[in-house]
Amino acid sequence: MIVVILGAPGAGKGTQAKMITSFLAGSTLISMSQVIRDEIASGSQDGSHLKLVMDQGHLVSDQIIVNILSKKLMQYDLSSTNLVFDGYPRTLYQASYLNDFVVKHNINLCIINLRIADQLLIERFSGRFICSECGASYHNVYHLPKITNHCDYCHGSEFYIRNDDKVEAVQVRLGLYHDNINPLLAYYEQNNLIHNIDASAKVEKVFENITHVLMDHNAFARQFRQ
Repeated sequence: MIVVILGAPGAGKGTQAKMITSFLAGSTLISMSQVIRDEIASGSQDGSHLKLVMDQGHLVSDQIIVNILSKKLMQYDLSSTNLVFDGYPRTLYQASYLNDFVVKHNINLCIINLRIADQLLIERFSGRFICSECGASYHNVYHLPKITNHCDYCHGSEFYIRNDDKVEAVQVRLGLYHDNINPLLAYYEQNNLIHNIDASAKVEKVFENITHVLMDHNAFARQFRQ
């Protein structure tokens, strides 16, 4: 099965993706931001192109994203591995590729959409801090590490605050997000694949609601249909 986590910046995609990966047996988390970093570090032709494009401040083309994801997927035995996607797909082109992929390989697809009001997201950003080692996201009100200054996932002890977590920057990001995500949500809704989860609740409650979806037989059995 492939589980896709959708949601606005700050909705908790990264945190929930890690928790889902721990919950589902035989699961692997595929974070597209990490896949891109790994590709650049590899020095491959696609990696060199990625670095050039990103250094120039341009958007990476869908075709390049699909190319590097295809290479990544070849590393797994899809008959026995559950994949959890964080940061993919982001466009209709990317969703179309994933559609073709799951149909070709006869894989179940479950789409989780974390829904939350923009104003609450803006409030969340002001207290967010991130693990320098694995990228796990925390908040000084909503989601503290279980042990102070100690990441729950990789046990790292260094954290940082993003420079773009300011109100004006967040408002711009959310506007762009909605422009891009609305066609993608409509695409999945037409195929009855999307499960909307209230992401305004506490992390544990959001995860509980997601597990209910994942344990639902229909979520496992429903195939993506063209």
